Amino acid sequence: MDWMKENLNKLIATVALVSTISGFGYAGAELMGRLKAVETKVSAISSTKNSVVEMEKRFEGIEVKIINLKEGLDKLDNKSIIIDLAKLKTEVEGLKKKSGNPLVQ
Repeated sequence: MDWMKENLNKLIATVALVSTISGFGYAGAELMGRLKAVETKVSAISSTKNSVVEMEKRFEGIEVKIINLKEGLDKLDNKSIIIDLAKLKTEVEGLKKKSGNPLVQ
């Protein structure tokens, strides 16, 4: 009877130890899953921050281009536009006189 009692105590202790270790393993696996989820969220946030920085740089470039276009428009005067329109008008009239059919060359 003592032999059975000792072995039963050993068996209970072993089962308790195994169940404790497996419980820690399950908890550890669950913790690793949570850590991976947090890491993916953090990486998404950092990539979003990088994207925002890139977008800000692009907007700065667009602003510079707009400023340059405005300066270019300010430099244009009406005389140069009128001269260019007159040149185009004469070219169009010359093309009309050349042929009534645009497919004939």
